[in-house]
Amino acid sequence: MSETQQLFTGEGLPISQIGNSVISAVMTAGGMAVILPPRAKIAAIFLTESANHAITGGLNIGTASNGTQIASAVAVGALSYQALWPASLTITLTSATTNTTIWVSAASSWNSANLQVQVVYFY
Repeated sequence: MSETQQLFTGEGLPISQIGNSVISAVMTAGGMAVILPPRAKIAAIFLTESANHAITGGLNIGTASNGTQIASAVAVGALSYQALWPASLTITLTSATTNTTIWVSAASSWNSANLQVQVVYFY
């Protein structure tokens, strides 16, 4: 964890990449996307809600906008912290040749939640 560089979602929200293996983003509404390099393997996804608002309908994580290819309707309660390990994810490997965009979206409503998402990966 040596360098931090700023990446940006499609909505212009900052995402921090720490070294070569952790991407962290904070969302308050809308969706967001992070980009993983070719041959990345997701080791864990950590979710922290800090505004005391549950995400209505759960959280979808996929390789397409509003997609559910990685996880579907993950319950995110108010003031919660949770880890999604490979066993609970549908897929964990990214493309062998190109970057893979990982999209995070609320299944129904963000409900004023403040969610930090950390994707830990290796390649």
